Amino acid sequence: MNKNFLFWKLIWKLSANYMPEKLRKKIRWQIAHEDEKRFWLNLPEVEFQAQAVGYRNLAEQILERLQARLKCGENFKALQIGCAVEDAIFYFPYGQLHAIDPLANFYKANFKKSNNPKVDYRQASGEKIPFPNSYFDLIICQNVIDHVMDCNRVLNEIKRTLKSNGIVYFGVDVYPPEIARLRGEYQIKNIIFDVQHPHTFTVESFEKLTDENSFNVIERYPMQPSGKGDESERYCVYVTQV
Repeated sequence: MNKNFLFWKLIWKLSANYMPEKLRKKIRWQIAHEDEKRFWLNLPEVEFQAQAVGYRNLAEQILERLQARLKCGENFKALQIGCAVEDAIFYFPYGQLHAIDPLANFYKANFKKSNNPKVDYRQASGEKIPFPNSYFDLIICQNVIDHVMDCNRVLNEIKRTLKSNGIVYFGVDVYPPEIARLRGEYQIKNIIFDVQHPHTFTVESFEKLTDENSFNVIERYPMQPSGKGDESERYCVYVTQV
């Protein structure tokens, strides 16, 4: 068992009800990240191979949508937030490709596939994207927004670094309203029930989040399996700035 994980869980158990909100979010996020390390180090190779097929298919789909909208050929800048070991952007055949993750150095130290020479993979969080304003034609946020410390800050950073005509691909795990309500009650009580996911969304609450941050949904995809083994489904959309 990861000693850091046990340490942060103990701090949470003893102090969560008394912490300022900002500190509580930070420690909850730290607990999630320590468990992410455990998850990836213990994932069987057959699962990595299955994921690679999905990443390749998603890369093709996103590229097709990008070219249909922007007609930018191979001359575009793309960012994926929260790539973990690897993700769709690692399977793009062209473009100026960038990726960030708060655990990027851990992944690159432990997994050969995280060291892809085509991708500029940096350790950074979605709350502080290390690129200038209006830089990217495309930003991918796949299975990430429910993992972050501050959802609104991440969306503000996406908006800041996205070109005015750029597009964003979101894939987020969503729950039926009744299940989301129960999960929310646990969160209010500071009970950790889903270690790697500090946030819970329904379709409605996710679209409310994007709307409040001045994004407009331009395309929705049919629900897909989330792969979490619970009541969630993967909701995928393309959005642009309003």
